[in-house]
Amino acid sequence: MEIDAVVAQRRTAQARRFVPCRTVVLVGLMGAGKSKIGRRLGARLNLPFFDSDHEIEMAAGESIEEMTRGVIERRGVSLWLRADLDVLVSRVSRRSNRPLLKVGDARMVLGELIEQRYPVYAEANVMIESGEGSPELTVTRAIAALAGCPLATTPPQAES
Repeated sequence: MEIDAVVAQRRTAQARRFVPCRTVVLVGLMGAGKSKIGRRLGARLNLPFFDSDHEIEMAAGESIEEMTRGVIERRGVSLWLRADLDVLVSRVSRRSNRPLLKVGDARMVLGELIEQRYPVYAEANVMIESGEGSPELTVTRAIAALAGCPLATTPPQAES
């Protein structure tokens, strides 16, 4: 067996046993796969999945844009699902329920959002590419990346 195959096999075994000690928060633009990958990631890790935008807005009575990243930084581990513009445009064109895209050309709107938000998303604890591969492959990469992130394996401290 080649050395690369042995290393890959060990990483896969570690990823199978991995259970995060913190809430995993997926960030990324629309079309990056947060819902699709999040559901599969939750299933593979035997953890519940919540559409945080909806859940947080309902619980807090305010929009995501009005909140700070403080809670995520203190209690969770952020995972940026990064996707190129072409991938995002292809994915969002399959659905018509994207309010931000009803006001103009999807490519132009997404390009502007990339310029605005990618510098913020780059502050995430972990980043993986959410490209054209299968969702299962993206989930496998996400688990491996999280398993290698010390913050994901460190329980949050109790708030006083």
